[in-house]
Amino acid sequence: MIGRICERCGDIVTGPHRCPTSHDVRRLVYDDPRWRQKTRPAVIARDGGRCMECGEPGNVVDHVIPIESLLELGRDPFDPWECQLLCARCSGRKDHAGTSVRAGTLRG
Repeated sequence: MIGRICERCGDIVTGPHRCPTSHDVRRLVYDDPRWRQKTRPAVIARDGGRCMECGEPGNVVDHVIPIESLLELGRDPFDPWECQLLCARCSGRKDHAGTSVRAGTLRG
């Protein structure tokens, strides 16, 4: 099978799949114990278990500003104040629209 070279790290990638090296910063944040043990529970508690958009029960802890942008700005993706609690419906709407519910900014 013919391979291609990953633009980020130079590794050879075979097939239609992504590079096996983890470049997905979102995965690096969400798989980190700091996220699961501190940030996520702190946001749920702070927001009272309610979606910040519609007030229904929330279960999605969402970064107001995309993680990649936070890192470019030198901000901490584990800071609970960079996050908001959303319900699955509002989170899906935000992802589809590319906007932040609380910040009202376009994602880039």
